[in-house]
Amino acid sequence: MEASSLFTAWAQLLVRSLEELGLSHVVISPGSRSTPLTWALTQSARIGHSIVIDERSAAFTALGRAKYTGKPCALLCTSGSAAANYLPAIVESSQSHTPLLVITADRPFELQQRGAPQTIDQVKLYGGFVRDYFDLGMPDESLAALRSLRSTIAQAFRRTVEPTPGPVQINFRARKPLEPTTISDPTVQERMNLACRDPLPALIPSLHCAAPQAIQRLAARLGKAQRGVITIGPQNLYQEGLTEALTRILQVSNFSVLCESTGQLRHGPIHETLNARLCDAFDWFFATSTGRTQPPDFVLQIGPSPTSGSWQEILSRVDELELHVVSDHSLQDPSARAQSVILGSVVHSFNALATTLDAPPRAPSAWHTQLARANTRLWEVIDAELSQAQKRTSLSEAVAVRAVFDQLPTGALLALGNSLPVREIDQYVPASSKPVRVISQRGANGIDGVLSGAIGAAATHPGPALCLLGDISYLHDIGALWAARSLKGPFVVAVLNNQGGRIFEQLPLLRSNAVNEQVAAAWLTPHQLDLGAGAALYGLHSVRVSTLADLNTALSDALRAPQVTVMDIRVDPSSAQKMRDSLLASCEAALKTLLA
Repeated sequence: MEASSLFTAWAQLLVRSLEELGLSHVVISPGSRSTPLTWALTQSARIGHSIVIDERSAAFTALGRAKYTGKPCALLCTSGSAAANYLPAIVESSQSHTPLLVITADRPFELQQRGAPQTIDQVKLYGGFVRDYFDLGMPDESLAALRSLRSTIAQAFRRTVEPTPGPVQINFRARKPLEPTTISDPTVQERMNLACRDPLPALIPSLHCAAPQAIQRLAARLGKAQRGVITIGPQNLYQEGLTEALTRILQVSNFSVLCESTGQLRHGPIHETLNARLCDAFDWFFATSTGRTQPPDFVLQIGPSPTSGSWQEILSRVDELELHVVSDHSLQDPSARAQSVILGSVVHSFNALATTLDAPPRAPSAWHTQLARANTRLWEVIDAELSQAQKRTSLSEAVAVRAVFDQLPTGALLALGNSLPVREIDQYVPASSKPVRVISQRGANGIDGVLSGAIGAAATHPGPALCLLGDISYLHDIGALWAARSLKGPFVVAVLNNQGGRIFEQLPLLRSNAVNEQVAAAWLTPHQLDLGAGAALYGLHSVRVSTLADLNTALSDALRAPQVTVMDIRVDPSSAQKMRDSLLASCEAALKTLLA
């Protein structure tokens, strides 16, 4: 059988298998060695595809889709360094337990280690960051090989979800000629039909449950807590049943809830259920010296720890604090303080815990009542400071963040950049009953690919979407605007342009004024660039704003327009640090008076 015909058959069978397994989308980057698969995938009527020229951006775009849906998205690239560009997104996929099927085209064995162009060692290229690696070898026309191919694809697809969701690499070797052709050999076509006669097993994730003994021990400890809290850090969008499970726990305990926006339960109907139980100003509370003298004695942590720096200080320094972690997949204990870690379905564990407790709800303790009063007072202080900041000529970063959230329509998707935005959305925006879905890349917490991931998620979201990120994150991933061209909108790229990486102003080195402006530039990286010029390059609409009135008008328009809008929000460069310093002093004074 001719080589081109064999590769065509191999690629068609691979794609047919992915169709049967339920793959819905693949992000393809152009290349020659991947031609057989690119052809087969683009001809598929059941698998959608998008083309992104930059492999790094392509990988994060696929990651965003998978984060939004909770289902595997596929990637395809050519051989050589193209595949290496996938690594940052694969790291995030691994750390955030997001299913990703990575298909890398490769050169045949005879070209390896010979100095052939675009040929590198792609065997287990991503090391321990992938859940598994499958090298398909060279195509074989035997029935056994065709059946094995289907079985391997099914195994790889399942490994993206089971037992721990994450990335899986399939290495597809191809030899020239690569162009697709008609499968003229009736024997091979018959073998392909025979290989497909038996359907592939359906992908039905199993439920990984905690041991009953672990639940009983945790229930016993929880029942003795006097100052208990439940913390909710970054959670995936698709964790069904978490709201109901948390509600059951609150019905049989007097715990308070510390939830950040990425936890998915801070904004929406659950807010009314939590009501007085929710402490959404906990970052400010524990940042004050007064708040630090009032730590909890028991922490029940759902999944990853909250992002808040002041909360991390509490976990690290309070010796009498008892920490218990309930996590779906992996250890989430950066403070190394956990006295127990329950690995298994959080929803199942919480329902089992509620059933085990099965007691009338306990009245809030004096500590819980005090925490609720402090939370209310802190938001009064924050709102007052923001109200004063709104009257100033220059636009404050905090004011801009509040305005962005306030303008979001019901059901919007909010993608958060790392560094300052993911923190500021919690520091300046209180919990609300407005249903807003929040997506982030808090697995590895990097700024790379933030915009690409948001674009991938927005492509699957049925309503308006907005990505709030910093200017350095935007510039780092400006090539993502290629993929944004295919969005129908409304999609807003809200860039907090504070002229650099202002989170580094919080470093002790820079706060001490021990370095001059020239040296500080190594961290702050001021740029003086016109961010709208990037949008123009890709034919996208852009707008620049520097006042609150203009920002509100621009947001209102952009969130209704069926297009992509890049919004260059010019804020006072050091306003983030100035506002935090001012607010911290005000919060300290308010708590000393309240809790005296």
